[in-house]
Amino acid sequence: MSLKSTLRVRLGQQDAHYGGNLVDGARILALFGDVATEILRLKRVSDPTYRRAVAKFGEQGVIDLLGVVGYYNFLAIVMNATRTGLPEGAAEPLKRYPE
Repeated sequence: MSLKSTLRVRLGQQDAHYGGNLVDGARILALFGDVATEILRLKRVSDPTYRRAVAKFGEQGVIDLLGVVGYYNFLAIVMNATRTGLPEGAAEPLKRYPE
């Protein structure tokens, strides 16, 4: 099974790097991470974080971001509950969670 997700974000000129309009990805990823962390840990997004995200991504962009986070969370729950195994011959990348 192969899944692909794409998050498209419109960026303003203020987010472009002075040297050839390269996108400041660290700022975008930090805000994405703030939203994702808050929704997964707190089950809500704080008002300041939500306002920053809407200002940066637009309301539809925030909804899309939350959809991506929710979908991957759903996949993790299902795969963990059903104990989905690694492909044959693949090394286990992380220490196994205690039973």
